[in-house]
Amino acid sequence: MLTTQFIRISQRSLRISNQQRLKKIINHQKKDLNQNTLQIKSHNHYHPNHHDHKLNQIILANLRYELENHTKSNDLKELLKTCKSIKELNNKASSIKTIPLIYQSYKSLIQLLGHYSLWTQINLILKEIDSQYDNNNHSSLLLFDFIQNDENFWEILIQAFINSGKSVDFLLFILFHHKKTMFSINIIEILIKASIIENNVSQTIFYLNQYINSKEFNPTTSRLLMGKLIKFLGLNGELRLAIDIINKFILPINKEGNDDDEIIECLISLLRSSIDRSDPDAVLFCYHELTDRLPIQEEGLTLALLSISYRYHLPSFALNILSKSSIPIQTNSILPVLGTLCNTNQLKEVILILSKMFKIKLIKEEMDWIFYHLMIGHLGGIKNYQNMLISSSSSSKTIENSLQNSLNLIDTLINSKHHQQDPSHDILILLINSLLKAFIEIHDFNQVKILFHHFFEKSSSSSNKQIKLIPNPMTFEILDEIEQNVNDDDDDDDAKE
Repeated sequence: MLTTQFIRISQRSLRISNQQRLKKIINHQKKDLNQNTLQIKSHNHYHPNHHDHKLNQIILANLRYELENHTKSNDLKELLKTCKSIKELNNKASSIKTIPLIYQSYKSLIQLLGHYSLWTQINLILKEIDSQYDNNNHSSLLLFDFIQNDENFWEILIQAFINSGKSVDFLLFILFHHKKTMFSINIIEILIKASIIENNVSQTIFYLNQYINSKEFNPTTSRLLMGKLIKFLGLNGELRLAIDIINKFILPINKEGNDDDEIIECLISLLRSSIDRSDPDAVLFCYHELTDRLPIQEEGLTLALLSISYRYHLPSFALNILSKSSIPIQTNSILPVLGTLCNTNQLKEVILILSKMFKIKLIKEEMDWIFYHLMIGHLGGIKNYQNMLISSSSSSKTIENSLQNSLNLIDTLINSKHHQQDPSHDILILLINSLLKAFIEIHDFNQVKILFHHFFEKSSSSSNKQIKLIPNPMTFEILDEIEQNVNDDDDDDDAKE
């Protein structure tokens, strides 16, 4: 039972809320206490000549009816009057028959006080219950037996705590003080909701384990709570646990023909959390489960997904997003896909997308962006490029192979017999310039000159039907850069001599 020490601790640690409403309730209580013996005689509730064993059952039934009626109607004022009548009746003719009514009055009071979030009054009720424990008589033991074994009492008490904004930890102190360690599934549900409200992740997970291991647990009837749990766990970074719940308890039910709305809401929430946490595995899971049900129609979410594909070099994912997206294809959605493909050295797909972009007007900043990533793509992707920068080595066999592959690819495009299906002249020049730039990156200036002759001077003198290529200003800037680098190298050699 609640000890005196617990009461003192709780009084010091808990805030007093709803002061004005409390004053009104207390004033009503004082006013009612001053009335003549609670009107029991005038209402024929009790006759002093009756003995305990002859208590009129009609009186008890009437009081019980009043308790239930006032509780249902949330009439706190009338409930207080009835509880006072019951208390006076018990004081004047204490009997085992009145104990259930005393217990029910405490239960109803806590329920209504919790409904109005009147924590101070709830605390007074708990103090009063605790004070009776010291009597150690048969009636008190019977009262506490009711409290101990009635799960509904604890549900009401827990809900009163939650409504009053009291900590779940403080609530558990009371429960464990009463040796309540095994809870019904209804109590566990309330504890989970309270833990979510408090943003207490560890406690939520603790009660979640109890919840799903309960014999009463039914995934079908628990879908709403499971949905709240998935969103809460996702927001707090517990993505693996949230996915586990979806796989075990949500998707199996969904396969039985249930409505998709709940699972879609859960998946969208978890997908956003996965993007925020930059977890590519969780993003992929949520994305595929979601797009199996409906296309993603939000542009912001689509761009966020493309950003993940770019950041973690997921070319297949990027292409899938682009193909399934219901939003109009624009440069802001295509650019991350191009970057992802370039960074993973998938230049054939890059060229296909560039061809589709030919009708889209590209501004200078976008062209620079594409040019930079194409250069990295020619060098074998972002990883090879990074390794090259770290090692300052241009003799990597992988990089040389990638450059040769790029050269062969461009040659194939130039010499293709199906010109109507080929990239435009501008795209070919962009590819060639970025390839020349890639050779500059590895300081192979001689190869740049060879390629310039191969693509431009040779094609202009050729009599076959290959595409005639004309260098653009960027091409000449690259040649100027070569001359500058060669001159700098000569100056360094002179300085050494």
